[in-house]
Amino acid sequence: MLHRKGRYSGYIRPFNYLMDLCIIIFLASQFILTPLEYLNFIIFTTLGWIILSLKSKFYEVYRFTRAIKIFSLVVQQAVFFSLIVFSFFGFYASLNRGAIDILIYIGQVIGLISLVKFTIFYFLKRYRVVLGGNYRLTVIIGQNDKTKSLETFFLSNPEYGYKLRKTFPITNESEDAL
Repeated sequence: MLHRKGRYSGYIRPFNYLMDLCIIIFLASQFILTPLEYLNFIIFTTLGWIILSLKSKFYEVYRFTRAIKIFSLVVQQAVFFSLIVFSFFGFYASLNRGAIDILIYIGQVIGLISLVKFTIFYFLKRYRVVLGGNYRLTVIIGQNDKTKSLETFFLSNPEYGYKLRKTFPITNESEDAL
């Protein structure tokens, strides 16, 4: 096996937060603000981003999440992040930034964050298929049409990261034990 065994999934979400906040902070430098204005902008937007992402569950992407769901989360986050950024420049009207400059910033932030989010999403899918990493071991107890379709799903969709170890049929003897 080419990968090291262990659970690294707990690091994915904090890594995504960190990457997204770095993008927000780095791209904010294009506004050419004084150090105090820049600090205010960073605090306002990062706190806004974190609160917004917690409320919208922006980072709750799982192995079974579909790409269209991620896209809808990105659009939702983009709309509300736009409101956050425009509210900052509305509150600090003395900074005198044009709407086009603000929209360009928002577009760059959302574009890069989307790129990172989808790259990680598809990378993990490929990692599961090619290297067999980031998977969960599963067992199925019982044997009926639903468990057979679940078994088929696990076997035909390795990109979701579930490895079926065994299916245990329930016999009359095991039913009596339950």
